[in-house]
Amino acid sequence: MDLRAPSLHLTFDNGPTTCEIEKRRVGDEWVNQKGELSNRIVRVDLSLANSGNGPANDIDVILALDPKCHLYNKEELRRLWDVYPLDPINTTEEYFAEMFRRRNRPAQEKMVAVMVDQLGFGIFEDLLGPRRQAPSLTNVNPIVAKIEGAQLTFRVTKLKQNMTRMLESFYVVFPKWKYVRSFTMDYRINSDEMISDTLGTLKLKIKKITDKRRQGSR
Repeated sequence: MDLRAPSLHLTFDNGPTTCEIEKRRVGDEWVNQKGELSNRIVRVDLSLANSGNGPANDIDVILALDPKCHLYNKEELRRLWDVYPLDPINTTEEYFAEMFRRRNRPAQEKMVAVMVDQLGFGIFEDLLGPRRQAPSLTNVNPIVAKIEGAQLTFRVTKLKQNMTRMLESFYVVFPKWKYVRSFTMDYRINSDEMISDTLGTLKLKIKKITDKRRQGSR
């Protein structure tokens, strides 16, 4: 009889289940990099680890946040950044006028705009946090997230014992700086080998830091 079994755990990168980050409000010098938007975004980096003595197959990781949270993957965040501060709800006329202008740009202008945007978004990403380091050279690609409202689902085909896989970063976007706050995330993990689901809670503590010269505008 094979008594080997997986033991799956969801953690922040580097292993903790509680993580504290400093969220520094960037100054006006970052206005061209859309710093006000970065002030309202918290990036969440999670990993799935198997500390058991057997592999796990067909793993589902389901993560639930407060229904009021607005979640984005990188592609969706890029679209949000691309047109900021315009949006189809609050600046409807200006938003669609800009979309029309972009669609009708000459090819050369479009090519230059793409290069400039790639550089600008790279700077913007650096404002959100440091680059992630993969736990091993064999698993450098993070597991893609499926986002539905305030719930995320990750599907992992297989995770060998004593191995860790990065999950795709996701982004919590708050409406204003003053609403940025700590939050918890409840999760459930199941796989073909597990008799019952693994349940747990992760907590992200946010320490907000504002330049003293801007205290009056918090």
